[in-house]
Amino acid sequence: YHVEELRTQLAEHRENAAALQAQMDMAQREQARFEGTQQELQAARAIRDRSREAIAVRMENDKQRKAEQEQSLVQLRGELTAEENSLAAENEHREQVRSGIAQGSAQLEALRTKNQTVFEQLHQLQMLQGRWTTELKQLQDRIWERYELTYETAKPFVDAAYDESGSRGRIDSLRAQVRALGAVNVGALQEYEETRARYDELDQQRGDLRKAQKDLEGIITELQKKMEVQFVEQFRLLNEHFTRTFTQLFGGGTAKLKLQDEKDVLNCGIDIVAQPPGKKLQLLSLLSGGERALTAIAILFAMLEIRPSPFCILDEIEAALDEANVANFADYLKQYAADTQFIVVTHRKGTMERCDALYGVAMEEKGVSRMVSVQLSDLEKQLEEEKND
Repeated sequence: YHVEELRTQLAEHRENAAALQAQMDMAQREQARFEGTQQELQAARAIRDRSREAIAVRMENDKQRKAEQEQSLVQLRGELTAEENSLAAENEHREQVRSGIAQGSAQLEALRTKNQTVFEQLHQLQMLQGRWTTELKQLQDRIWERYELTYETAKPFVDAAYDESGSRGRIDSLRAQVRALGAVNVGALQEYEETRARYDELDQQRGDLRKAQKDLEGIITELQKKMEVQFVEQFRLLNEHFTRTFTQLFGGGTAKLKLQDEKDVLNCGIDIVAQPPGKKLQLLSLLSGGERALTAIAILFAMLEIRPSPFCILDEIEAALDEANVANFADYLKQYAADTQFIVVTHRKGTMERCDALYGVAMEEKGVSRMVSVQLSDLEKQLEEEKND
């Protein structure tokens, strides 16, 4: 029924369009006639201009005919005014006709747009009708294949409240559940009990592990706090001893250790700031090689002050020092040796002069090495005895 109504509307629109087209044709003919009239008026204006020239010539040649010529001129002016009024009326009428043509064109365009819309709707309805016809044929074939019923014989079994989409989802869900069940397992109950017991055991173990993890995290946090406190205290002591040993080794000046980040003392770096005698305070990296070596020796002895050791081996730690600083180092080492035994590997004369015993390797013959040892303390006693004698 909707398709027939659209076809009727389409026929009416076509008739309206034909009528508007006829009106447009008539308006175009009127416009052509008006343009012809305008050309005639222009020709009359040209004649009028020629008449004026002739009148001017006649006025000069024959003054007696002036009155007649003036009367003719007045008459021509009246005719010209009448013609101008007529032309203005014609122009006004032409503008009205043009406005009507424009309005008719707009209506024609609107009808064409509406006609196109109707055509598109008709096409969509035809496509829907074809699809519904195909679906209806498929449903009839399915009813016949499953139940051997025609569409007419199946009508009494129609359920008006049947939800097809919901039923399809339910059917698919039940089929999936059936497929998921697989083959029937008679030992499923026993397997469930065993799995349940294993799950409970693992769950209990997981709880124990989580508790242990929490306890360990608490212990780690507590240990970290204690480590920070102990580190800060030991660092303070080390800084004090380092300042003192630095001053003793250098014969003056000052030095200190500085944490790069006091909020993270266990992970941050440590800057060594030193000021040897006669120099400005600066970082260790800006000192000379000998000054850096002597500063490192001062840190080593500061550590020994905090954690004394009965035995210590030093391997050429004073190699980069000049003679004056070697003497300072050897004197300090001699003083410190009262509580700690030192074995020093060295080639520096100033260090060897202050040792209690010397051990070395001598090559008296080419290719033959021999160990040599000298007890300097016994030698000093012997020299004193000889001196006394």
